[in-house]
Amino acid sequence: MDIQDFLKKIDWRHVAILGFIFLLAFGIRAYLFKYDLMFEFDTYWHTRMTAEIIQNGVPPTVDPLAYTHLPNGSPIPMVTILFWYVGAAFYSVAALLFTGSLAYNKEFLIQVVKFLPAFYGALTCLVLYFIGKEAYDRKTGYVMAFFGAVSASFIYRTMAGFYEAGTLGHVVLVLGILFLVRAAKRLDDTRGFALNIAAAGVVFGILSYTYGIFQIVPLLLGFFLIFFGLEVAAKKGFRSAGVFVGGVIGAFVIFYLATLVGQNADWLNDVNYLVSHSVGKVLGGSFGNLIVPLIILVLLIGVAILLFFSIRKKGKEKATETDESFSRVLQIGKVVLLVLILVGTVILTQLPKTQGGVAASSVGEESPGYLYFAHKFNALIILPILMLILIPLVEFKRKSIDPGAMILFAYVLLSFYMAWDRLHYSFNFGVPIAIAAGYVFYHTLLFFNRRDKTERQVIGVALLFLVLVGVSSATLFTQQNTPNIEENTGWKEGLLWLSKNTPKDAKMFNWWDEGHWISFVGERKVITDNRNFDQKANSAVGVFSTTSDLNEALGLLKKYDSDYLLLGSDLFAKRNSMILYAYYLENPVPPQGDARFDNVQSFTAPCGTTTESGVEWVNCAGNRIPKNTFQTIPTAWTDKPTTIEDQRNPIFLYRSADSGRLIKLSAKVNSTVFAKVWLHAPEMANLFEEVYPNNVSGATEKEFKVFKIKKENFS
Repeated sequence: MDIQDFLKKIDWRHVAILGFIFLLAFGIRAYLFKYDLMFEFDTYWHTRMTAEIIQNGVPPTVDPLAYTHLPNGSPIPMVTILFWYVGAAFYSVAALLFTGSLAYNKEFLIQVVKFLPAFYGALTCLVLYFIGKEAYDRKTGYVMAFFGAVSASFIYRTMAGFYEAGTLGHVVLVLGILFLVRAAKRLDDTRGFALNIAAAGVVFGILSYTYGIFQIVPLLLGFFLIFFGLEVAAKKGFRSAGVFVGGVIGAFVIFYLATLVGQNADWLNDVNYLVSHSVGKVLGGSFGNLIVPLIILVLLIGVAILLFFSIRKKGKEKATETDESFSRVLQIGKVVLLVLILVGTVILTQLPKTQGGVAASSVGEESPGYLYFAHKFNALIILPILMLILIPLVEFKRKSIDPGAMILFAYVLLSFYMAWDRLHYSFNFGVPIAIAAGYVFYHTLLFFNRRDKTERQVIGVALLFLVLVGVSSATLFTQQNTPNIEENTGWKEGLLWLSKNTPKDAKMFNWWDEGHWISFVGERKVITDNRNFDQKANSAVGVFSTTSDLNEALGLLKKYDSDYLLLGSDLFAKRNSMILYAYYLENPVPPQGDARFDNVQSFTAPCGTTTESGVEWVNCAGNRIPKNTFQTIPTAWTDKPTTIEDQRNPIFLYRSADSGRLIKLSAKVNSTVFAKVWLHAPEMANLFEEVYPNNVSGATEKEFKVFKIKKENFS
């Protein structure tokens, strides 16, 4: 076949539709390419590990820029090692194409890692198309791909600059699901089934080196094995069911063997613990880690016994779906499915949403996910709910097998539960929403065929509304998001200054929030970062930021051999949280009466000036002060309060040197070593030197400062 014949056989309309969806998905996400730097904190960690591979061929075994105070440093977790290697490979190709050199260039790497998340997100949408097409038809595939393109929760974690493992991880995950669907549709084709089920195992094994969500794979395969296996046994016979069960077990073995290499070997224990712990919380008891494998083992033995006696009764006769034994198997499968849905509902409504430890209680992503459903998913949340209701109803009546229903049902149900339980997992729910959209659309079209014109128009309007909601929410969502390092806090400019004006081996005393920023942008060592590898370091920073004892504060700096102090003024407003880290690290429920906690809210706020009727006013976060009065507010630390709040609470007001920021401190915060350092109390001059911004024009009103620690003057 020559090239012209090949081109004539291509369905260009189909190619154009897929191309449009890919460009739509990429374009929505690429809008945020306009910022210089990237999103969130973990992005900077993954970028730094990718840079290590580009420069050295392999990632380091111990982090050279974090937790260097520990005797053995901090080992690098290799769970996402493949994600780094793929990113490094993309960098090499792009560098050759655009620069003609493979030499490491940090600025060019930043551009590459801003591009990749949007590209991965668009690629995921194409795989969603093939899932929908394989399970049902082309139109269903288009719908799945389109809603993947506009699902705000999926967009959030695949925006340009959001370089985290889930971006590539979702490509691999949906590819594995695609192979499962393909295998289920080829039960009567032994070779086709074997190839696709083996491919699913291999892809899921690859997922284990790409993204931590690989831990749901055994749950997906287990659900698929039991419920689709029952359906196959009831409708196609035990021989087909045996082939199916053997294939799924083989896929799991391939996946499991792949996970045994490297640092993933203990994943099964983690899954076992999480599921057992969840069951224990729901039932109000405490179960050991053996409860889950025991339940699975009993269930599998029960199914095996049922199948054994059914086979024995039938002998060598070929089974048909009208046989009483198969009908019984099908009814049992239905009942078990209903029980599973009921248990899932109980879990969603009753599972306690609070996690233990101060880190979990203070990190926003550890909060309950259901509180954010309206913001994350808007009206599209109705789609997975409809799907989870429709599948049991449709499957109970269906005489033929739906090869996609059971695996897609399991994926959407598990993702729904995870998103409900934890905000962190809600970011994984965008893809299931797209799959649910395709399923609901497919069955809505079937419903259309049996309705009159008026009813079709009503349902059509409802679907159009969901499409418009998806597109508009996606567009607004990207426009309303800004990388937090790009916000007007001073961290971006300050860390760039740090990388050029401090010794390369300098050690920072820092809070963990900005740890990954400091080590990648500032290229300096930190005592703690967003991995929270050493909670004692977190506690030390909590003590430093809240103590009024100078000897205690200096002792901590000496202990960690720190050269520079890097803390933002936002910690003034976080005193109570810092006390939890400092003194209640393991149990964030302090006893009543701890006097260190503060009932007065300290804060810092940017200020701007306005003129009304010839009078100049300074506006600071809703606080309106005449400019003449504002100029009398001190810029350096004082022990004399500015005013009294609620007739009993002394309040200390300060302004930055350029009058660009107002600082309000309570008496407890004002007495801390941290406040005295920040506001240049005379007794601190011999111990700390402000080196940034140090009256740099346009920077003094920001939240960020760098202080050189004069260790030579410590007693």
